[in-house]
Amino acid sequence: MLATWQAIPRHQLDTQRWDTCIATSKHTNIFMYSWALDILCEQQWQAFVYGDYIGIAALPVRKKWHLIRYAYQVPFLPYCSVISTEATIQWQDFYRKVKSKFSFLDITCDWQHTKRLTANEQLRTNYYLPQGVAYELIANNYSTSCNKNLRKAQQRGVLTPQKSNDTATIDLLLQVYDNAYGGVQKHHHQRNYNTAKSFMHKALAAGWLQLYTTYDSDNQLLHIAAIITYEHKHWYYMAAPTTVGREKRVTYAFIDFAIAQACAANASFDFVGSDIANVATFYRSFSPETQYLSLLK
Repeated sequence: MLATWQAIPRHQLDTQRWDTCIATSKHTNIFMYSWALDILCEQQWQAFVYGDYIGIAALPVRKKWHLIRYAYQVPFLPYCSVISTEATIQWQDFYRKVKSKFSFLDITCDWQHTKRLTANEQLRTNYYLPQGVAYELIANNYSTSCNKNLRKAQQRGVLTPQKSNDTATIDLLLQVYDNAYGGVQKHHHQRNYNTAKSFMHKALAAGWLQLYTTYDSDNQLLHIAAIITYEHKHWYYMAAPTTVGREKRVTYAFIDFAIAQACAANASFDFVGSDIANVATFYRSFSPETQYLSLLK
């Protein structure tokens, strides 16, 4: 019998088989694990299952006026994925299931081989460095501006980032992040920080989160970062410089360090979101490859 897609409520899901599908798939996304979705979506997500859990997909869900169901991109969940242990997926059946469940969509996904779900589908740009490329080859392709800022960071006393894997560092990261970006990311409220914090605590306990602090030669804190390391993928999940760190070009130094760490682990490096113009310019200075994500509205 030909496999089909089924929309399954969260409370009826076989989470063990769901998570096994993710763990055994070549195209993996740590954010699609049931525990990650439960935390980041606050238990409110719609599951789609292909056949006997040979494929899975999930979308965060909300209701307006207790009637209208819509899918939206929750903060600190970079993008949604369709994950399968088989190469062939019945995409049209999946589209119909999605459209039957939601009145509105506002999500970012890396669904492959897709045709338009809506007339308003747009493309989002994400940058990444592929697995299996030597660090020296990547570094040789850094832009002139990038190399100039790396030299400035060194000249201004930026030290090598140090691993600091404890829960106190997570609290400090959220504080520095809010100081740096809270005024820009107006949709990131305290509740969203709490879900990100819970996610990082869980990932840290499982060994999938690496926390780094960067100081200068005067022992001033310059930067804090959280890198998700899962299978052969590294995600630049959350990071922020202090005011002093920004002046010392610490973010250039940290990205260079993180790329070297990913290469040493034979992992890809995902910059996680690159649509803000000045952020995209910064990321492009490291000569990454481009991945196009679908923004469905």
